[in-house]
Order: sequence, then structure tokens, then C-alpha cells
Amino acid sequence: MNTQHLKYAVEIEKCGSISQAAEKLFMGQPTLSKTIKELEAQLGFELFVRTPTGVLPTSRGEEFLVHAKNILSQAAMIEAIPRSGQEKCLTVNIAAPRASYIAETFLGFLRTLDHTKKIRMNYKETNTMRALNKLSVGEYQIAIIRYQTEYEGYFSDYLHRHNFKIQPLFEYRALATMSEKHPLARKARLTYADFGEYVELRHGDETVPYFADSDPLQTAERQIYIYERASQFEILSELPDTFMWASPIPKPVLQRYGLIQTECAAPRNDYKDVLVSLKHYQYTETEHIFIEALKKTVEQLRARV
Repeated sequence: MNTQHLKYAVEIEKCGSISQAAEKLFMGQPTLSKTIKELEAQLGFELFVRTPTGVLPTSRGEEFLVHAKNILSQAAMIEAIPRSGQEKCLTVNIAAPRASYIAETFLGFLRTLDHTKKIRMNYKETNTMRALNKLSVGEYQIAIIRYQTEYEGYFSDYLHRHNFKIQPLFEYRALATMSEKHPLARKARLTYADFGEYVELRHGDETVPYFADSDPLQTAERQIYIYERASQFEILSELPDTFMWASPIPKPVLQRYGLIQTECAAPRNDYKDVLVSLKHYQYTETEHIFIEALKKTVEQLRARV
């Protein structure tokens, strides 16, 4: 058994399919199936069972995968240790939701760095489950995940079982976000029904696959799914009959795009952003600086709303 075998098993769990995993790993499906069979023979138990919709981990397979992800993460951390005599490299690898307050904090953080030093940063905007997958295999060391508070029990259990540590970051109600020129922009009191005739922009991959009803805030009959945050702002700015639900946005961003945000009572509208890392992981000095800057941004947003 080697770390490559662990990567194979983790990829199969992620894809839920041996053939899809083989494609992503750039190898033949028969070769991958044979490798997993050999791994199972070494372990003495099955890792996966076939179902009509793909493959799922067995109970012992789930336990194995938790340890496999921890080993892969630790291996990635070892590989990231600077070689003796090498100049220190400023590194932050973070996966986050498409939230402007996080992106603006990251921008401000970059401005404070000593640009004469080596810098290697990864900032990935993605959904919750993809962020956790990247964290579990060591591609990223920090993740900020977002979920509706009604699912907090599920996520608390999931994060505990998969050896993550969590730190609450921001709990908020999504705000109606629109152009200053939107027909509703100057209306004193907005109701959920007011938005029915307008075009809603939505994050393209925000749903949680385990919950059939996790697609929140189905406000309008006309919807456009956009996967990139800046494109959402451009559309909101240029097409005044569009709107979207978003976390509180810093004022400089709203002013940049000519947007406003307003509260509006809506069902299933409570969210929580949580800072996540693997339990054994210790933040670096550079990561601490970014996290403290993020907390300060959140406090400013809380004071505003």
C-alpha cells in the first residue's frame, strides 16, 4: 500500500463511480478496479459496494477513507516544508464560498504582504462539499464553508466524523441585492412576493447533494444560474430588473458596481459561514494574519446590519 493507492480510493469516493474516477486519474477503468481489489485484499475487507447508482463506501471503508485523507493531508504538509536554507515562502491556500466580504479581505491581506518575499497563494471559490474534499486531501489547508442553519446538525456531525475542526465565523440572513436603478431599490418595505416578477441570479452550484430540498430561496420564476461572482455583479449592474440573494457585501464593492442591499423577510434565509481545517493542522503566522483580518471584516459587517 502507498499514498497513490490512498488517492485512488479517495477519488472513487468523491466521484461515486470507478469509471469516472479512472477518467479523472487518467487511467483505465480495469486497471483502477484491479488496484482497488488488490488493496482490499491487503486490508482484508471491502472498501466499496456497488449500487444501482454507483459505488458507496462500506462502513469499514468509510473509516479507512477518514484515515486515508488525513495521511494525504499530512503528506502534502510535509512536501510543503521549505528545504533547508530556502527563503521563507508566504503561503495561504484557502477554499471559500463566493462571498465578497471574504474576497475583499483577501485583497486587503495581499496588500499588506512583503512583496520582496516568495509568495504562493491559492484562493479557490467553490461550494461547500468541494471545499471539504480539497481540504481532506491536502490541496488546501483552510476552508470556509457555507450552509443553511437548518442543516447545522448534519454538518456538525459530518465535520466531526471526518476529523475536521471548526470555528464559527459569520451568521447572517441573506440580503436582497440589486442595482441602484432597480424598480424596487427605493421601496421602503420589501416583501418576498415583490420579487416574483423580476429575474433572479443564482449561484450555479450552491445546493448540497445529500438534501433534495436544499436549493434555497426559490423566489422568482425566471432564474439565471451564474458560476462566477464578478459576472453576477456585472449583470446586476447592467440589467436593473435582476436581483440576487447574497451575504452582506462591503460598501466599497457595492459602490464599485452601483448596487444596494436590503433586508427582506424570506423563508429558509438563515446562513452560517464556518472556518474549517483538519484537526491536527496548526495555522501558520501568515494564515493567522488573514484569519484575524477576516474576523475584523465580519465585525464591521455586523455593525452595519
